[in-house]
Amino acid sequence: MDNRVSKLNVTRQTMYGFSSSLAVALQMTYITIFMTDGLLIPAAVMGTVLLAGRVIDFIIAVIAGGLIERIKMPWGKYRSWLLVFRWVILAGNILIFVNTANLALPIRLGIVLIGYVLMNASMTFLSTAQFGSLATMSGTNMDDRNLIARRYAQGLAAGGIVTAMAIIPLLTYFGEVIGPTNAYLLVAVAFTLPFFLGIGSLAKGVKEYEIGEKAIVAPPGPKVTVKDMIQSVVTNSQLVVLIIVFSCVYTGMFLLNGVMAYYFTYVLGDFMLMTITLTVNTLFGFIASVFIPRIGLKLGKKRAMVVGLGIYGIMSCMITFFAAESFPIYIAISVVNIMAMYLFNSFGVNYMLDAGEYGFYTTKKDNRAVAMSMFNLPIKIGLALGGAIGAFGLAWAGYEVGAEISPDFISKFMIILGIAPGAIALFGAVVMFFGYKISDEDAAMYAAENAKAMGMPIPGAPEGPDVPGEEETVVVTQ
Repeated sequence: MDNRVSKLNVTRQTMYGFSSSLAVALQMTYITIFMTDGLLIPAAVMGTVLLAGRVIDFIIAVIAGGLIERIKMPWGKYRSWLLVFRWVILAGNILIFVNTANLALPIRLGIVLIGYVLMNASMTFLSTAQFGSLATMSGTNMDDRNLIARRYAQGLAAGGIVTAMAIIPLLTYFGEVIGPTNAYLLVAVAFTLPFFLGIGSLAKGVKEYEIGEKAIVAPPGPKVTVKDMIQSVVTNSQLVVLIIVFSCVYTGMFLLNGVMAYYFTYVLGDFMLMTITLTVNTLFGFIASVFIPRIGLKLGKKRAMVVGLGIYGIMSCMITFFAAESFPIYIAISVVNIMAMYLFNSFGVNYMLDAGEYGFYTTKKDNRAVAMSMFNLPIKIGLALGGAIGAFGLAWAGYEVGAEISPDFISKFMIILGIAPGAIALFGAVVMFFGYKISDEDAAMYAAENAKAMGMPIPGAPEGPDVPGEEETVVVTQ
């Protein structure tokens, strides 16, 4: 099967991943400590406000795929959303990190909440559009799908190196010049602006597939209603399994990201050690993104996820027992965890796309955009649950701004930092092992048969296996 995707378009996907990593870095890792130590918001109140924002964000994530599927704009199915939401990202980052410390508490909370919703809702639509561009550019070619996903992940990793090395030094430098709280806004804007270039490049690349020479107009199929879209999620057993598993992945990740700064500041007593940790992690992450996916490909999507989460869960639990007084141990465990995650991270949205192909194959209705948008849903669930566990965990451990750090706080905090995300990851591994049934060969067959059903014959399509959870194979008629 001939590749449809050019090296230039693969590079565009990589640059989009790189620039998006820059745009979201400050919010993903530093929003909690900015709110408590910069805006002087109590930890429990901070957790409540972020939870409210994440509930709103969750609702938007549920409907985003359906809106993209139903709303037709003149600049292309996915390209249009890339063009529309560029500016909202910048506005959201500004509102999150503007210094409102001198305003009344309700006003501070309201501004952060509005900024949070604007930024994260926009990223929901933008990432769904990027997922759609992956499918559009690669067609049914599984090698191309995996290639774009790997290069996108490598772009994210490369962006992570830049932010890991630069954010804390920049916050420290500009904090001495314009004040620690004001420095956050300056850095947030500086790291958001390159995203405009990444979005513009990707939009240019996908244009030829949506409204240009390579545009493919599929024959009209069954009308897809809102009810169909909801049913396409709740009745797709494989998609439901993936939503649960990825929710575990992101809950643990955002829990760790949200409390990491407190570990270096109050447990180890040196905030600058976080720069070393993030730099080492992202460097190893980039190296892992180049080599580890080869192991993942040999294992297959399911086994790669089970093994990766299993290793991550066990190693994370060890943080609680061995890293409270040892920075080198924390670094070593973090590196192992980064490498374990890249066993499956490089497949990215292809997990959801496989489940979408399965759903299309069994129902004859194309809700693949909805399925791909579900890749955002676990992120939102993870943000909400991970952020809430972290924020309320800090309150449970007795954290107060300016208060003396006690051994009891450290003991409880290390449970939040290690055992909590470790147990969540192990639960995800168990669900994936017992619940996920789509092999990589199945996914290739579904994609080929779906292309045929849409009037796009695919030579050499593999023969179909039994559909997971069904007694008979569903035959697609043309």
